[in-house]
Amino acid sequence: MGNLILQILPIALFWAFSPVIVSIVILMLSTRRSIANTLAFVLPSILGSMAVGIILVVVAAGKDYSQKSTASNLTYAAQLAAAGVFLLLALLCWWKLPKGSEGMKMPKWVQYLDNVTPKSALLFGGILFFNNVILTVTAVLNILLAQVGTAQGVLVVIVFTLVGTLGLWVPLSYKIVAPRKSEPDIERMRAWLIRHNRDILIFECLFLGVLELVKGLVGLL
Repeated sequence: MGNLILQILPIALFWAFSPVIVSIVILMLSTRRSIANTLAFVLPSILGSMAVGIILVVVAAGKDYSQKSTASNLTYAAQLAAAGVFLLLALLCWWKLPKGSEGMKMPKWVQYLDNVTPKSALLFGGILFFNNVILTVTAVLNILLAQVGTAQGVLVVIVFTLVGTLGLWVPLSYKIVAPRKSEPDIERMRAWLIRHNRDILIFECLFLGVLELVKGLVGLL
């Protein structure tokens, strides 16, 4: 169990302070009906990704994940596939998003957020759900390889999700506890995040891609 915690803790901490997701939450908090929008954006995706992780553990936990087994090799291959997805997203961000002074312009998705409602925030939460599921699946792969058992695996998924979403609740709690005091701080963070949105996206995808690539290659070799 200790080795498993060491393997998934970096993913959970990175998820907790994921620049992209924290950015969207802060941008959401700067909209009208900010708290309702943010809750609609955050809650369903968190509960949904947790459910996906639990289902995967329950369904796949009974297989043999010893070092040379077929299930083990397939799991390592899935880690390499996840790495490919992250690295491809990093390449697309580097290639498609504006550079230099052009990056100072407000992205179209930020303009959309300025007019978001709780109902549309719920739909926009699909982005967060996609991100959460990818990170949850990477944790589940490590849980399966550790062969900790179904009950312990489910518990690890729940704890992993709770730790991974800390970064979402910190700015939201600040807004709820000190609504007036938080406004200038949120606006300053919003301006900084808009200026650096391209670099943030590239860093996050590159970090996760390299992390999963190393795990998958080490496992297979």
